[in-house]
Amino acid sequence: MRSRISIIIIVLFTITTYISLTAATTPVAQHVVKQPQHNVAQLAATSSLPSTTLPPTTLPTTTTPPTTIAPAPDLYAAWTRVAVCEEGGWIGRSGDAYPNSLGITAANWYANGGGSDYSPAAQIAVAERLRASVGMSIPDQNGCGAW
Repeated sequence: MRSRISIIIIVLFTITTYISLTAATTPVAQHVVKQPQHNVAQLAATSSLPSTTLPPTTLPTTTTPPTTIAPAPDLYAAWTRVAVCEEGGWIGRSGDAYPNSLGITAANWYANGGGSDYSPAAQIAVAERLRASVGMSIPDQNGCGAW
């Protein structure tokens, strides 16, 4: 009976080791590993086999983009005037040099958290971060230009 338990423990340990090593080298999207419901360390401690501790497997974490909050109506109205001056209104992505409706250069757009969301709320959020970082007010319609 004791030899059967030892064989079962060895088989379980081998399978667990294989799964752990496979999970560490295989991308998560291609291979999902369900951990066994037993404690191999406790089983190994009750047998005559030496216990082996494996390092924990670190799985990559996913990040979610920040949620853009709708701007206050007066802020939206002020930035809409800039969008009208720069691009004729909120048009979304407008090109590589100025990828937004507010005339913000691509370098400033990406440096201030701009990404692929070109909704008016996202554009205003980036513009507000840029405006705060350089200490300026919202440009008026007569002062349109790249910034």
